[in-house]
Formats: sequence, C-alpha cells, structure tokens
Amino acid sequence: MAYMIEDSLVSCPDSTGKLVTYHSQAVSILKRQTYGSWKNVVDISSPSVQ
Repeated sequence: MAYMIEDSLVSCPDSTGKLVTYHSQAVSILKRQTYGSWKNVVDISSPSVQ
C-alpha cells in the first residue's frame, strides 16, 4: 500500500469569462498488484479552506 497527499489548483473561466482558480486537497491510496504495478483504489478530494 502507498498513499499520496496532494494540493491542486484548477483554473477555468466562469459564466462571465472571468478566470477563477479553485484550490483543493486530495488523498490517493494505491495498492501494489501481483506483477508489480500500482492500482489507485481510493481517490478523495475536498475544497481547501482559504
């Protein structure tokens, strides 16, 4: 098993064309497979509190 803790930024235009940036935090949990590759088994994120 392995895990990653991530902070991310996503920018996109809103309905008026103004660029908006969303901040979020995420945790991914991975499991090692029989032949050595990794499989993502849990991926959860939530908005960051600013």
